[in-house]
Amino acid sequence: MSRRRIAAGTSLMEVLIALALAATAASGTMGAQWYALQSLRATHAHLRATLIADSTIELLRVGIPDVAVIARLRERAARELMSGTGAVSGPDGAVRRVELSWSDPLRLTPGTGPAVCETRVAGRAAQCLTVWFAR
Repeated sequence: MSRRRIAAGTSLMEVLIALALAATAASGTMGAQWYALQSLRATHAHLRATLIADSTIELLRVGIPDVAVIARLRERAARELMSGTGAVSGPDGAVRRVELSWSDPLRLTPGTGPAVCETRVAGRAAQCLTVWFAR
């Protein structure tokens, strides 16, 4: 075999190895981007739930009737959270709580994290937020 032919084969192997390394790096980067996007989506949903709970507490503290506040809570939860639902529990004038839950179908590891509910929303693993408050 001539030296020219051996050199051509070596450079082809180098190109194939470089392409394999580039493909591995690209798939790792894509995986990291996907995970970051899912984390951002989950954070946004939790922030929306926190804002809904906060406005519900403020309406209850002002003295708006429970029926109207709970109806508004459920309407906002359904509109702003995926399969969202909400409830207020506890007697008026005592320590009460606002509970919101929503589905999280893309969660990679169900059953982990601080905001995971034991319940299910629409047959899916759910995220929830519970805020206790006193009037």
